[in-house]
Amino acid sequence: MNSSLSQWQKMEQSEKSVFYTEHLLPFIVEKYELDTIPEEIIEPDVLISTVGTSIEPICLTYSLLRPKYLVLLHTKTTVEQADQIFDLFRLRPSIAKAHEIDETSPHRFYQKIKDIRKELKNDSKIVIDLTGGQKTMSAMAAMAGTVINGKLVYVRSERDKKAGFQIPGSERLEIIRNPYSLQGDQHIEEMISLFNSRQFKSCEMICNQIAERLDGDDRFRLLAVLAKGMFHRNNLDLSDALDFFEAFIKKSEEKECLNRYALNLKLMVTFLEPMSLVDRGSDIINHIIVSKSNEEAILPGIIFVFNLYSLAIEELKINNSPDTASLLFYRTFELFIQIVFAFEYKTKTKALKYSKLPLNEKEITDRVIGYYSKIYGVTNKKKNLSYDVGLLEGAAILKALDT
Repeated sequence: MNSSLSQWQKMEQSEKSVFYTEHLLPFIVEKYELDTIPEEIIEPDVLISTVGTSIEPICLTYSLLRPKYLVLLHTKTTVEQADQIFDLFRLRPSIAKAHEIDETSPHRFYQKIKDIRKELKNDSKIVIDLTGGQKTMSAMAAMAGTVINGKLVYVRSERDKKAGFQIPGSERLEIIRNPYSLQGDQHIEEMISLFNSRQFKSCEMICNQIAERLDGDDRFRLLAVLAKGMFHRNNLDLSDALDFFEAFIKKSEEKECLNRYALNLKLMVTFLEPMSLVDRGSDIINHIIVSKSNEEAILPGIIFVFNLYSLAIEELKINNSPDTASLLFYRTFELFIQIVFAFEYKTKTKALKYSKLPLNEKEITDRVIGYYSKIYGVTNKKKNLSYDVGLLEGAAILKALDT
């Protein structure tokens, strides 16, 4: 390489590019590959490079990373350099494309990046090389790169101050951290605050959006998983909630800021595990009725009632929503009545079978009418009880059977 380097140094500027690519580049790439290059940027789906007056940095990055598709961003003054790259690597339109951009117009530059991104698959792995071009173009490419979630790289090399050129073989590929990642700690506290205010759907959505912008910070995806679980839990989709909680517990042990939630969730998961086979209230009642073992069957029902009651308390005390809390309290007590009928008498309150009760229907009816008379102060004219029993009537029937 030393003899080739000496020969390259004595050449005219117009001859250096071709000689560099044919004689120096293979040695430089081999030297690069001896260094540790992160696997995450090797063989990306797309390499986007800004083109400057020298093609060497792009030649090096393209040879080293071996992208499936190359996009060159050049100006009117660097279109010749873009053509040289196409010629040197014999690039076909199916694996490379060049776009002329205006480095004086950030808006048109960003629009061009946006248009390029639309042409790619959503899950494309993108690397953006900022080395070539003027500083303004590199800055715009960096800002656009963070928006499309691309990995930013830059070829750094040592300069021979006396001769006035970059020294071949001194190149180093630098990975530029996404600037959004520096704000990760601030964002995570904001999202935890949103989570603690019980805005689970918003927390999940925003966390996923932030995770798309941040590089290597998986705290936000974890918090999104937890928020999703709490959202399911609040909708009483307890078996789905259980899946998300278990996934969160498994992955969050190394995240100190989230580990406190994992410790609390372990207790919650213990209570929710019996719900993995049954979910909503109607499923619980059917499960209790058909089950041969009452002791095992009633546990999911008790847990479901507990969750309903907890949600009602939260709505009342934390969210200050008495109307929602009232509905949840009513459903809690109604479900409790339904569970008692299913557990003790193997019948549903929505289609109550009086034949399964220890007293006959007329005797039960007389006693319930008597209770109504005491409560309302007048004789109740109702002669028959309903077969679709609600909360109050169900409680009255249970009272009659207990007398």
